[in-house]
Amino acid sequence: MMKKVYTTIVVSFIIVLLLVSLSLAGKYNEQRAYRVTPQDIEKWDQELNSIQVTEGVNPPHSEAAIEFGRTWYDYATNNVTARNLNHSANGIHVVYMKRMPNAAGTRYATYDYFDLSLGLFFGNQSVTEAASTGWGRVLNGVNDEALICLHGGGLRFFQDASEAGYTFTQLLQVSAAGVFPGIARLGNTVVFMGQLTNGNWVGGDTIMASTDYMTNWTGHNIWEEPVGVTDYGVGEMWPTINATNPNEFSVVYAPIGRPDAINGSTRYATSPDLGASFNTFNVWDDDSLFVSGPNVSQYIIENFGQMNSMYTSDGVYHIVLGAIQGVVDTTTSTVIDMFPILYWNTRDQQMVELTTPYYGRPTNPVAWTSLTTNRPGNGLGNAYPIVAEGPNAGELICIWQQWEDDGTGAPVLLTATTASGTTQIFATDIWGAYTGDGGVTWSEPFFVAGTAGVSDVFPMLPDKFIYNTTQDSIYLDILYMADSNPGVSVFATPNSVPSECIWYYERVPIWAGGPSGLGNSGNAVSEFRLAQNYPNPFNPATTISFDLKTAGKVALEVFNTLGQKVAVVVNENMAAGQHQIEFDASNLASGVYLYKLTSGNLTQTRKMMLLK
Repeated sequence: MMKKVYTTIVVSFIIVLLLVSLSLAGKYNEQRAYRVTPQDIEKWDQELNSIQVTEGVNPPHSEAAIEFGRTWYDYATNNVTARNLNHSANGIHVVYMKRMPNAAGTRYATYDYFDLSLGLFFGNQSVTEAASTGWGRVLNGVNDEALICLHGGGLRFFQDASEAGYTFTQLLQVSAAGVFPGIARLGNTVVFMGQLTNGNWVGGDTIMASTDYMTNWTGHNIWEEPVGVTDYGVGEMWPTINATNPNEFSVVYAPIGRPDAINGSTRYATSPDLGASFNTFNVWDDDSLFVSGPNVSQYIIENFGQMNSMYTSDGVYHIVLGAIQGVVDTTTSTVIDMFPILYWNTRDQQMVELTTPYYGRPTNPVAWTSLTTNRPGNGLGNAYPIVAEGPNAGELICIWQQWEDDGTGAPVLLTATTASGTTQIFATDIWGAYTGDGGVTWSEPFFVAGTAGVSDVFPMLPDKFIYNTTQDSIYLDILYMADSNPGVSVFATPNSVPSECIWYYERVPIWAGGPSGLGNSGNAVSEFRLAQNYPNPFNPATTISFDLKTAGKVALEVFNTLGQKVAVVVNENMAAGQHQIEFDASNLASGVYLYKLTSGNLTQTRKMMLLK
């Protein structure tokens, strides 16, 4: 009897909540999402699998995006791409900054909840309206409630009453002028940190830590940089706790003016005792020489230091970097012509380029100028990377915003309206790369989301990604903004005219067919090799195995003895490692066939026999 009453209460609560949110949201807030059906998921899978990603050709929009909020504030982060969404048991917590339609309008950190079973958002609600707020970030709590940090009236930390409870209690308020907060949680350990004032990290409790799930807090000051360092970075720091040592957390930052790196550097700081002490380590100096391959060297210049980082379950700390300028060949050129997304971890301590040469090192000189000067806000070149961990050991995905190509190797330029006229801003989509071996090897980049000819910016990921129920496709739950008047209206020079921008949520199924289609199998290989099919002879199916030493575009094709192509078994980007593909020859006649594997400039061919 009690169970029936409880169910009735819960259902009634959801209905009332939906009715209230619908009545309050209005036309301004969002269009209502519809229930996501298995047929929708199948349709999205088919659409994404049909996309042939070709460099220089912009993929179409998947049409799977769900609008959940609109804002006249088209800026989401400074230098650290933080977590504006995270999974709970039954849905997804989402926060964003909502501003009403005027340049000086009040801005609020706004919460929404996406119910995965109902397939819809419950509705927008400000976390607090006691002051103008922003910079909301969210984690999932022990009881699946939202934990939200924001600034406005100081550094502030809120806890929801329950999963999708929409009843927020302030737990902390630090420094009346504090800005750019960040939070981390592992079990009952929580870390909360931020600047005391804009550009000032030193002089008070910039770090608060709790080991009893926010019942008691201990405050610490941040480490001190050498005299002459003007800033610890452009904006935020995002802490992440070591899964193998819950007393240890780290942050990545970008100090400017250090005596050993006057022009800037990328560093990370690790506290072994939840903020009582720190050790700092150098990742990269702006003027260091980066060698990415034989006879290819780049002079890396960090520009805005956009970055994201996280510990994985094995205790390795991973860092991704964007908005970087570089010179490909310093012996013949000084023109900035490199705009990569880079990856680094504490285990290997090697810088890896995730973007392809086409997008990371474009050859068209027009692109060099456009990617430097026609950028959307701080998003110079390829920007705002963020990394997430998968359910299996070694799985990571990084996504970022990448410039769209106009067909000539130069960016698609959009016209933005400014206070003094118009300006040109390049269009961007969301791309990503996958690793199955903890960052040793990465897949070729793949299209994730976005619409051609639109400024799709500020991609966000939860700290974890998942597989679907059949384990044959990865689900990426992502947020991104479609900027209707590209640029950053608040900070751009000259200021662009404010316009209504749309935040989208999208569940993106990536590379249906399982992890072997995404990255390597975890077994490193030392050569390019095509094995003999098994069984052979066969009827009507056989398995073809092959090894790839490096990731890249792969073609596996079948020919008859006249040299005519009769089947394309594989035509896609694949990661390094061992792969097995089943070939079904039901529509072919008995006989001898040739199967050819091609990757880059490498090719191998073998014979097989079909006997029916």
